[in-house]
Amino acid sequence: AGLPMASVGETSRQVFKALVEFNRMEMPALPRIKVAELFRQPIGYISDNLRKHYFDTAFPLSAKNRKIATLNRELYSELALAYKIHVEDALSGQSGKLDRKLLVIALHRILRALSWVLYQSALIYTPPPTGTWREINRIYAYAEKHQVHDLPVKEKRKTTAACTISELYRQILLFAICSPYRLRQREIEHVHLQLSNWSRLLTLGKCDRAATRRSSISSDSGWIRRPCMSDCRGRTSINTAGNWTVSIC
Repeated sequence: AGLPMASVGETSRQVFKALVEFNRMEMPALPRIKVAELFRQPIGYISDNLRKHYFDTAFPLSAKNRKIATLNRELYSELALAYKIHVEDALSGQSGKLDRKLLVIALHRILRALSWVLYQSALIYTPPPTGTWREINRIYAYAEKHQVHDLPVKEKRKTTAACTISELYRQILLFAICSPYRLRQREIEHVHLQLSNWSRLLTLGKCDRAATRRSSISSDSGWIRRPCMSDCRGRTSINTAGNWTVSIC
């Protein structure tokens, strides 16, 4: 409330400033999650409007437009950080008794925000911030280890649509497998919009070698380029850098 929504530039400045300050405040677990949730809608609105400055635009981008694109990406990085702080506090015991439901929501929100970081990076053909893939891989590994990766999480408050951490992770891997940096912006957008449907055709399986798993779980990349292997059922398997084999039916 009170944001100058008609002025996207001013709105983005105020929201980013407020989010940065929020991430540096001490706050109990439940209020932190509730406040972080309030940032999601305005950031989505801002992102849609800022994108107009660098989508379907000639490259290389002007200094102004590249700055706008970077701000758009940083909004999602800061949003991910808001939930990451909750996760770190929860796992360290600083927030008291562990609330499993809030933890799953926070893990899901981090992955969602980082998926937007990857998307925004691809749109302007720049690498994602260092450590982005490492965080993505580790979050999924933790969720699977503690068997919370298949719990549904609502994406929006006024909807019944839900998505699990596993589904979201498959979407992120699929986006990387599609090699977005080799695509035009319109093609990147099309891929991004179809991820939810396409990811249903994917299954995740553990890599066979434990040594590979130990070394790859901290990888800061999305997938490993290796020859695709097809089994007798016509499925194609691709090894990812986060420990898993993706099977495409």
